[in-house]
Amino acid sequence: MHQALERFCLSIVDKDSGGSVAVDGMIPLQFATVWKRRLNRSFTQKQAPEDRQQTMKSTSERYINGEYLSHNPTWDQEDSAWKGRQVLDMLDRHGIRPKRVCEVGCGAGEVLHQLYRALPDDVTFLGLDISPQAISFCREKQSDRLRFAEAALPPEDCGKFDLMLILDVMEHVECPHNFLRELRGLAHYKLLHIPLEMSAFAVMRGRPLLEARRKVGHLHFYTRDLALATLQESGLEVLDHTFTTPALQLKPRSRGERLMRLPRRILHLVSPSLAARLLGGFPLLVLCK
Repeated sequence: MHQALERFCLSIVDKDSGGSVAVDGMIPLQFATVWKRRLNRSFTQKQAPEDRQQTMKSTSERYINGEYLSHNPTWDQEDSAWKGRQVLDMLDRHGIRPKRVCEVGCGAGEVLHQLYRALPDDVTFLGLDISPQAISFCREKQSDRLRFAEAALPPEDCGKFDLMLILDVMEHVECPHNFLRELRGLAHYKLLHIPLEMSAFAVMRGRPLLEARRKVGHLHFYTRDLALATLQESGLEVLDHTFTTPALQLKPRSRGERLMRLPRRILHLVSPSLAARLLGGFPLLVLCK
């Protein structure tokens, strides 16, 4: 790479160094020396201390300092009733009747609140999030069976839960494998909802992936196979998985989403897997042990 750039630069006139004209695609020796020094500096230059500090800053800080809230003022509570129905459908499909439920990365707590209203009165719930802004949304929802705490993981004395919810969280954490291994022994069942943003359409455009990284803090992008491989590599046993359809069921948030609804609907009728790979908009709901 270095040598290729050097050969390219040697064919360019360094006007700042005297303006001599290249002959037969080459430039005088003094200009070659100048460009070589500049190339060496560009390849060996160290980051300034303030740049290194910015790079080392934890990506979770956006959830603590209010940056995430500024981009997402409702914390996506408008989607919570729909997410709650996806959870209940998966539990019903497998006859799972949990008594103790924990959600890691509960956000504003509305999904747990929906489950609190739908499940029997003997079920208890614990919601955890590292964001003080998220927990402030949760406080008004608390009750004797529904509790929230500003934490990444449940306390060690909580014991094992029947069900742990990890909904739209895995893509936010710096090291998903370590994160999942920490949670593996904390509940009998784990239910994850994972956006599948690595579609052919998103890769071709480029901007949607960068926007998801900037606005909502998605650090990792998945296809179905990559998501399932990550779970299995982390020691989880996949029991069931299905595509969900927010792109077809939730209100579009942009003109682009409205325009994509019809082609997504048509391709989803042909093949949900193909629709997810080509056009995106179809996350994965995964039940694990």
